[in-house]
Amino acid sequence: MDMFYQGENGNSMMIASPLPPITPRDGLTYEEVVKELLHDEKQYLRDLHMIIRVFREELIKIVDDPRELDPIFSNIMDIYELTVTLLGSLEDVIEMSQEQSTPCIGSCFEELAEAAEFDVYINYANEVTSQQAKDALTNLLARPKAQSLIASGHGFTEAVRYYLPKLLLTPIGHTFVYMEYVDK
Repeated sequence: MDMFYQGENGNSMMIASPLPPITPRDGLTYEEVVKELLHDEKQYLRDLHMIIRVFREELIKIVDDPRELDPIFSNIMDIYELTVTLLGSLEDVIEMSQEQSTPCIGSCFEELAEAAEFDVYINYANEVTSQQAKDALTNLLARPKAQSLIASGHGFTEAVRYYLPKLLLTPIGHTFVYMEYVDK
């Protein structure tokens, strides 16, 4: 919760998110909510895959050292690994519960939270929303080597400039989805 609230006054931070607003899931059974969570996680994994495979891997081609991209992408690989782990745990619990009827997915979140695995989001949020990340992307696109991004496809340079920064906020917005499901 420290990541989402400021100091003593408790005013919540406004974070622009490419995710649709969270809507109540009234009227859904527990099993339907679990299926929806599984679907949301698979979609989120596809979004992370796009960030990594489409954008990060193309940008690696124009830098001398891949670590130059760290201010832009932060620890996105750690978030990807956490998501794969969570999705695997959810699928395992659902598969094991086929015999019992009701999957107890809370244990998946509890195990990861006890191991402080979700802390990767704190680092990510701090770095990706920093001025340093914005400056790193601007400086990267100003390099002469950035002209080679045109070969990646029509409009790719514009996608990096305008769409990537918004896409990089997806993991931050997804933490709200986690909070909503845990609250259920």
